[in-house]
Amino acid sequence: MPKIYNALQLKAGAKSDYNRMGSITQPVQFLLTKDKDETWGAWNMDWYEMQGLKQIRRNARRLLKNYKLANGIIDKSDYIVEEDNEMADLIDTLTKEDESAFELKFFPIMMFAVVMGFSGLTITYQKAAIWLGFPHMIGDLLMYFTTSIFAVVSIIYVTKFSKYSSAVKNEFSHPIRINFFAAVSISMLMLSIIYKESFLPLSAIFWYLGTILHFYLTMHTISFWINKEALIDGKFEWQDEYFAVSVSESMIDKVRDYIKDQENHHSHKSWQDEYNELIDKYGFQRFKETSK
Repeated sequence: MPKIYNALQLKAGAKSDYNRMGSITQPVQFLLTKDKDETWGAWNMDWYEMQGLKQIRRNARRLLKNYKLANGIIDKSDYIVEEDNEMADLIDTLTKEDESAFELKFFPIMMFAVVMGFSGLTITYQKAAIWLGFPHMIGDLLMYFTTSIFAVVSIIYVTKFSKYSSAVKNEFSHPIRINFFAAVSISMLMLSIIYKESFLPLSAIFWYLGTILHFYLTMHTISFWINKEALIDGKFEWQDEYFAVSVSESMIDKVRDYIKDQENHHSHKSWQDEYNELIDKYGFQRFKETSK
C-alpha cells in the first residue's frame, strides 16, 4: 500500500508515493465508521485546507495572467509552473506560436509615428543637401529607408486587420489610440514631400491618398469626440439631406448682411423654421422628409 502523508508532513518535505489530486493526497473515504478517528478527521481538514489554498493561488495566477494578456505581455511562467514540468516542451512550443499571434494582435497603430519621425529627418536632410551642400546620397538612402519602414509597418498592420479585425476596431474606437491613426495619412503626406523632387508621380500618389485619408480621419476623430463628450444634442454625423441655391450678383450684399446678423436673427426664428419656410416659399422638392 502506498504511503500517504498529511499536509504538515508534506510541508516538512515528505514525498507521497501516490498522487492523483495534486501536491497532497486525498484521505481514503471508503472506511468503516470506527476507523474514521481523530487522525483521519485532521487529515481531511488538512487536505481541504490545502485544496482551498491551491484554488486561491490558481485564481490569483489567472487574474495576473489575464492582466498581463490585456497589456500584451506573454509570460511563460504563467504556463509552466515547475522547471521540471513534463509538459514543458509541448507548452514551450504552444506558447511560441501564441506569442507570434499575440504580437501581431497587439501591433500598435502608433508604429506609424516611427515613419513620421524618419520622414521628418529625411526632409530635413534633403533641404540641408540643397542649401548646405551635404551629400545627396545620404538623403537618397534615408528616403529609401523611410519608405521601407512605411511599407513594412503597413503590411504588418494590414495583416493584423485581416486576422484580428476586432482588435483594429477596438483601437479605432479607443479614446487615445484613435488619434494615432492620423499618423498613417501624415506619413503619406510627408513621403509625398520626400519624393517631390526625385519622383513626381509617386509623390502625387502619396499626396492624393494622404489628403483623402487625412480628411476622413480628421472628420471621424472630431465627430468621435463630439459624440463621446455629448457636446451637442443628438448624434453628430454626416447629414442625409441638403439643397443648394444660387444668388444673383445684386443680392450679394443682402446675403452678407444676413450672415453677419445671423445670430440675432435666429434668436427670433429658429433655423428649422426658416428652412421649412424657404422650402415652401420657393417650391423646393423634398426627397427625404426631416425626421421628427
